[in-house]
Amino acid sequence: MLIALNERKEYVNVAEKKWSKDELKVIRKETVFECPVCKRGVELKIGSIKIPHFSHKKNDLCFIKGEPESEYHLSGKLQLFQWIQKQQVDSVYLEYYLPAIQQRPDIYFEQAEKKVAIEYQCSTIDQKSLLQRSRKLQQLSITVQWVLGAKKVQRTGTNTYRMTPFVWLFTMISKTSQPPKLIVYCPVQKSFIILHHIIPFTSQNVLAISEIVHIDSTNYHSLFRKEVSMQALYANWFKKVSRFRLLPPPFESSEVRYFNSLLYTKKQLPIAYIPTLALLPIKTAYLIQSNSYIWQTYILLYIDSKRASFSFRDITREITRKINERRVKIRYLPHIKNMHFSYTLKEYLSCLCSLGLIRKGKDGEFIKVKDVVWTNDPHQLVESDEWTKQKLLHLSKF
Repeated sequence: MLIALNERKEYVNVAEKKWSKDELKVIRKETVFECPVCKRGVELKIGSIKIPHFSHKKNDLCFIKGEPESEYHLSGKLQLFQWIQKQQVDSVYLEYYLPAIQQRPDIYFEQAEKKVAIEYQCSTIDQKSLLQRSRKLQQLSITVQWVLGAKKVQRTGTNTYRMTPFVWLFTMISKTSQPPKLIVYCPVQKSFIILHHIIPFTSQNVLAISEIVHIDSTNYHSLFRKEVSMQALYANWFKKVSRFRLLPPPFESSEVRYFNSLLYTKKQLPIAYIPTLALLPIKTAYLIQSNSYIWQTYILLYIDSKRASFSFRDITREITRKINERRVKIRYLPHIKNMHFSYTLKEYLSCLCSLGLIRKGKDGEFIKVKDVVWTNDPHQLVESDEWTKQKLLHLSKF
């Protein structure tokens, strides 16, 4: 931590630039410090790797549970604090203790009667603790904004990233009809990295449009309102589809093994040859944890089994059955309110309408326009992928 109390009960912020390291060493010899929360003694650490900071003495734990702070976290927290200081806010505090809830957010500021807490999270914590911390802040009418350390997101290729279940807890949505985005911060680059329009391809691999924003080129309100076009994502999505057809993923989970077996039994096809219509970039696909091509193929198999028409309720019932059988998994994101996986199914069916497979009838009914094409001809699949990409690019302009 960067804040402690001296013998006169004055707050001492070692992150302030008014002291050199040598001056801090003198202060350390002459002053006894205590934690502002638990009132136990703390030590002023002045090393060559981490920035100067306070630490509880060995075996002397504070009743506010916290993770050990790395240089990465300490630097990022300080940079975010200094960033908010430069903006037109009424007041801003570093490590501000809130006794009513016994929490100490990294940064707390007030602006025009609005109270905001910024939590910079660099280590993995359990979901229960994260949600509990958010709820307690919200009980005090404090808006909490979590910013994840950039090290937690792994880039795997051009506009492709690996996101663990923990990272998903930091996503946010601006509109229910749009994909989520994620804001992370790197203190080394002194930049925010924004992942716009996150659409999962598999349970942990996603595509997104990345944007790097230097901390000095933006402010708090602009940062969280940034939006970009989705068009660039479609081209990258279908590059991912091409790689998937050349090198499909290994059958690591029982869910994928079962799917592969079912597909071969019903259509005598390997995973790499599933129709393009089972590989669509659906904006709300984040609500389903299973690989996108799995649940989309299940819907196509169901449509294929119907002669003329079916209802939205039929599709919802079919996927719910797969969920109950543990063939499809839902992504649990308690911080995103009023969203249900049925939104994903509805969007997917709407996309199939736009691509001419089905059309809307009355009272939630859908009518088959043509049959799903299942083929083992790679040239036909490549042509279908390209046609679908161009069609989606055209539709995205409107």
